[in-house]
Amino acid sequence: MRPGSLLFWMFVCIPIIEIYILVQVGAIIGGWSVVGLTILSAMLGSYLVRTQGMMTAQRVQQAITQGQVPTMDILEGVVILIAGVCLITPGFFTDILGLLSLTPILRRLFLFFFIRRHISAFQRTHAHPPNAHQANAQNQPPQARVIEGEYRREDT
Repeated sequence: MRPGSLLFWMFVCIPIIEIYILVQVGAIIGGWSVVGLTILSAMLGSYLVRTQGMMTAQRVQQAITQGQVPTMDILEGVVILIAGVCLITPGFFTDILGLLSLTPILRRLFLFFFIRRHISAFQRTHAHPPNAHQANAQNQPPQARVIEGEYRREDT
C-alpha cells in the first residue's frame, strides 16, 4: 500500500466508518451507553497495552542479555504501540483492530505476512538479474579485490 493511500484510509475512511458504527450502535443501545463503552474500552485497552508492552520489553532485555538480536520482539512492540493508539482512539472499529493486534497469535501472523510481503517486494526492487556483462565476467580471470583499511608507514 502506498503512503498516500494509507493516509487516505487513516484520515478519511476510518473516521467515516467509526461515525457510522457509533451512530448505529447508539441507535440500538443509546448514546450514553456508547460513551460509557468507549471510555471503558480505552481504559481496558491502556491496561492491556501496558501489560503486554512490559512483557515485550522484558523479552527484549532478556534477549539482549543473552547476546541475541530481539528483532521479532521489537516488531511486536511496534504492533502493540499501534494497538494502543487504536484502543485509545474513540470508536468500535479501531477498538476491534486494537484488540486483534493485542492477540499474540494474530499479532505474529500479521507480522509474518507483513515481513514476507516486504521482503519479497525488497527483493523484486533490489535484485539484479544477470546481464551479458555479468555472464562475460564469469569467464574472465578474477580481478583484484579492493580491501579498505588504514596503514601506517614506519621507516627504520
